[in-house]
Amino acid sequence: MESGKYGVHEVVDLQELLRFKVVCHAQSKARLQQVEHPELQTIVEQSMKQGNLSISRMKELMETATPELKQS
Repeated sequence: MESGKYGVHEVVDLQELLRFKVVCHAQSKARLQQVEHPELQTIVEQSMKQGNLSISRMKELMETATPELKQS
């Protein structure tokens, strides 16, 4: 996806993945408060950090891809 050219299907797929990641992150955040085991808490926290990075990167790609989509 580094070429700067995005197909409509790629943008739509990215939008779907981004929505999915956001929902997963929200669920993890809500469930983190229910986790009592320290090791499991650490795993969930690490997963949330990675999720944040993924969401940020996807949003960056969306900002690049969306203007192209509107021009098509």
